Amino acid sequence: MTLRPIWGIVALAIALLTQGPAAARDVEEAESVLALAVPHISVSPSQFSSNDNGERGSTTLTVTLEKPSQIKLDLLNARGEHVTELHGYIPHPGGPYQYSLTDTIRDAHGDLKPLPEGTYYAVATVRHQKWAESSYRVAFQVNNTLHAVLVTSDNPDTRFSPNGDGWKDGVTAQFDLSRPATVIMRVRGPSGEVHRIRRYYPSPGAKTLRWNGRAREGAGSRGAPEGSYTVSLEATPMSPEVAAQLGNAWVTRTVVSDLTPPSTSTQISAQTLNSSLKETVTLRSRVTEPGYRRFRVVNSAGEEVYSTAWKLSSLNHSHTWGGQDASGRSVVPGRYSLQFYFEDVAGNHPEHYPVTRTVEVTNRLAGAAAKIPWSGWWWPRGGNYPQKLYNKPGPMTKYDQINGTSAREWEYVHHRTTDPARDWWGHCQAWAAAAIMEPQPQARIVNGVAFSQDDVEALYTEAWSEHRGQQWGSRYKDQGLDSEEYKDVHPAEFDEQVRYWIGEQQRALIMDFTTGREVWNYPVYAFERTSTFEGNTEYVTMRIRRAEPVYGVTGTVSKVHTFYYTLRPGGNGVWQNPSGSSVNTHPDYIIRLTRHGGDYDNPYIKLETLDRLFR
Repeated sequence: MTLRPIWGIVALAIALLTQGPAAARDVEEAESVLALAVPHISVSPSQFSSNDNGERGSTTLTVTLEKPSQIKLDLLNARGEHVTELHGYIPHPGGPYQYSLTDTIRDAHGDLKPLPEGTYYAVATVRHQKWAESSYRVAFQVNNTLHAVLVTSDNPDTRFSPNGDGWKDGVTAQFDLSRPATVIMRVRGPSGEVHRIRRYYPSPGAKTLRWNGRAREGAGSRGAPEGSYTVSLEATPMSPEVAAQLGNAWVTRTVVSDLTPPSTSTQISAQTLNSSLKETVTLRSRVTEPGYRRFRVVNSAGEEVYSTAWKLSSLNHSHTWGGQDASGRSVVPGRYSLQFYFEDVAGNHPEHYPVTRTVEVTNRLAGAAAKIPWSGWWWPRGGNYPQKLYNKPGPMTKYDQINGTSAREWEYVHHRTTDPARDWWGHCQAWAAAAIMEPQPQARIVNGVAFSQDDVEALYTEAWSEHRGQQWGSRYKDQGLDSEEYKDVHPAEFDEQVRYWIGEQQRALIMDFTTGREVWNYPVYAFERTSTFEGNTEYVTMRIRRAEPVYGVTGTVSKVHTFYYTLRPGGNGVWQNPSGSSVNTHPDYIIRLTRHGGDYDNPYIKLETLDRLFR
């Protein structure tokens, strides 16, 4: 609202009475100048709320000055009474001058207080150079009847898709009423009003009105065509007195009908995932517009094991899955469908919905040595066993026969025991080393003397009594169950060496399979490892395959031994006991062979001699 300057009429009359026509012309010129100086004053919106809830909490007063001027702002109530000075005179170079009227003002004492409901006038007083002052005013209302207004589709977006699929077909207006009122909801589109609904609310509080997204068409309706729509809410207080004082509260919001489906392209980084290796697969996607995404994993039975959803502003995104369910546990091995759902903010989804990729999940690791150890005999030293190196006849008596040596006598003196407590003494470590390092021996006839395969294996076993290598863990010799010698090899070290040397380097290892004082060495040449995760704890089942000491066989007779343990980052791990097989019978030590020892336990049995006779 713009008012003609009041002071101009008064000044013209005074000039005519006191100074004559010339002075009156000066006054008219001044009036003309000031009229140009303030051609327009407005306030937008013309109504706002003062209930301090952040909704319609201010309005903007705009005064257009075409020449440099000084401007002062005051606030009057509906009766024209002065409420407060918004600010004193300040210079302005000309052009639009804007001031934000908020829902709080300073009273006569300078304290901030809410602006009560009612009709007000913002008064702009302009002073141009030496001329007298001119005042202009514009009315606005403070009306708290309608506030906290939110108009959205099913998700908090202003786009909707009236395609009849039951999802985001229309919009819902949510609002609060501070008093009983009648509310009219109007929806206007490019061609005019398409929807109107009126509701009576006899009590204040939170309310909702919904538009189903359909526009009137003749006697029927159809989904609103694509384009922008204005949703307006107008609340009339039921009390006539309040309505007369405050008028109708109103607010408008803009929503958009969008029926164009987006498109998306996806790529998956791998089709297999090994959870034991903490492998992951990444589903990368590109979409043509922002929207909502959901990533879902289902097993072969169609059961959901994991899902996540998020709003996306970028057109490119990737989501990584590590083979775990919603609680952080490893899923069981099998085939899983990774489902990628995408819809734009209006609720439209691509033609392919969801995009599905299949991943095979396993928790199995396996490895084997390039050379499989052969099953020989452990050649005990005690006299109660039928097959011994110092038997007559035996492998060493045959060896001495063609070499003129005393190998059998040396063996009888140095590698024989009659002590029942040492009945376990033998050549298991030497056999394990020979089986790993030497090719499978074959039967031979040398200088008319027949050597069976077991005879040749026996001689090579004795030759490998001395060997060198890298060792993990210490041999236990009754140091006590709390000693480090009893506790090692620790699970983390055991796991690492088996996976590295057998799995990656394809080399067999020697392991002592008892934690007691007795030593029982075996060549270990293959493993199969499975595990599951719960958070950062890995539960491992390790099955290792070893060659068994068997007399009178060719090739390898094997046995699988199973260990159970848990691993955590930075720790040694813990041996577990699901079947009584790991806590007290884990490996005492592990040896990786590097070479022969150079020296010979039995000085008459040497590798170069054996190779000359039997290779």
